[in-house]
Amino acid sequence: MLASSFRHQQGLFVCLDHEKTLAILNKHADIVASDFTRGTKKFEKLFSKFIKAFELSNYDVSHLDRKEAKVAVAYEAFVTCLETEVKKSRPQSKPKSKPATKPKSKPPTKPHSKPPTKPHSKPPTKPNSKPPSKHK
Repeated sequence: MLASSFRHQQGLFVCLDHEKTLAILNKHADIVASDFTRGTKKFEKLFSKFIKAFELSNYDVSHLDRKEAKVAVAYEAFVTCLETEVKKSRPQSKPKSKPATKPKSKPPTKPHSKPPTKPHSKPPTKPNSKPPSKHK
């Protein structure tokens, strides 16, 4: 297990030194991460085929130079699809948000010094008031 793991890691280090492989991995990452481009389903399928073939070759970059090797065929198919399977797109516009405002708070209530008046009560009268006289 350790030996196969080491070979896997060795192959990965070789691949990270190989210009063609690095370029295609970076190109895929750029397209996927961009807000202005998107790859079609075929784009993703061909990239996946290339990665699987590359893994099956134990990350042997020399296979990329042999035109009949599965990894070379998958590589070429993916590179070719970059012209037709990458679409330009507009970034998704985010809805404009209103500036954050504080919720309106009610002013603090003060205790009432007078009891509330009844709605149908008569207005208070002055003490010792005389009724109006009828004499002129």
